[in-house]
Amino acid sequence: MHPYYGYGYPRTEQSVSGFRPYWLKPYRAPTTADPSDVKQFKYSANQFMEPTLEMYHLLTQLSHSDDLAKNIKEAASKSEHSKVVSLIQTAGVKSPFGLTFSPEGLIMTFNPADPSACFSIRMSLCW
Repeated sequence: MHPYYGYGYPRTEQSVSGFRPYWLKPYRAPTTADPSDVKQFKYSANQFMEPTLEMYHLLTQLSHSDDLAKNIKEAASKSEHSKVVSLIQTAGVKSPFGLTFSPEGLIMTFNPADPSACFSIRMSLCW
């Protein structure tokens, strides 16, 4: 079986490009019955801000520090997951995140510490 095919559809979730075919519909959370109730929406937006600022800080550091970029890429090429996580955290990322990397690049997924915040941020960077 071809490595990109299984379960009857291409497994594009492993691609750094983030391409998702139209037939793989993302999960949609149900909306509230009252459209004027924006409490949850505002809470999610508020919780979204901290990881976004941390991502911005990480991207700034990566774009200006050859050493940081080189160390992360080097650790990833040796499959040293905990070292890559440590380097990212020393760059200022405190929010919980998931991390995968491949020969194509790096994928970070930020989810809220509080699951009721209801957001997810996915950042993919090619080497």
